[in-house]
Amino acid sequence: SLDFEDLRAYEYGDQVRDIDWRATARAGEPLVKRSRANRMHTVLFVVDTGRPMTALAADESPKRELAVLATGALGVLTLRHGDDVSLVHGDAAGVRRRPPGRSEGALEHALRTVDDAIRSSTAPSDRDALLRYVARTIARRMIVVIVTDEAPVTDETERLLRRLRVQHDLLWLTLADADPV
Repeated sequence: SLDFEDLRAYEYGDQVRDIDWRATARAGEPLVKRSRANRMHTVLFVVDTGRPMTALAADESPKRELAVLATGALGVLTLRHGDDVSLVHGDAAGVRRRPPGRSEGALEHALRTVDDAIRSSTAPSDRDALLRYVARTIARRMIVVIVTDEAPVTDETERLLRRLRVQHDLLWLTLADADPV
């Protein structure tokens, strides 16, 4: 939707359809009505909660904590902007989805879900299953944030990412493993 922002004097090159004719009649000079787009977005966090996410990250902190921290930080920014937050998480045992929410309570619940899922995971990661789920079930345009392990990108992953890029805006976050040496 468009919200009224202000009126300003007409300048050469402005669209004629933007002229506010009532304000122009009152002021005696052409005035252009400016509007601001009010867009509601949904940020979908796609979090890999497989067994590799229980390892240590490059800075030797648990990947689980980094996944929750990254999701939480971006989630808070999303809520402050007035947008919705949703979550898809899973591993080779299955993919699960939380409905969109627009409150800090909904974000907190999503973060606890990610933390609990990683803690209790015994199945390997299946990033392609997560991406297939999003491609198959999410029809509305969203900002998709993928939080995943440092697994190699396969041809199937690249194909799914190309498919998702057509419909969504993507942000990919990789949590690197700690150096074993």
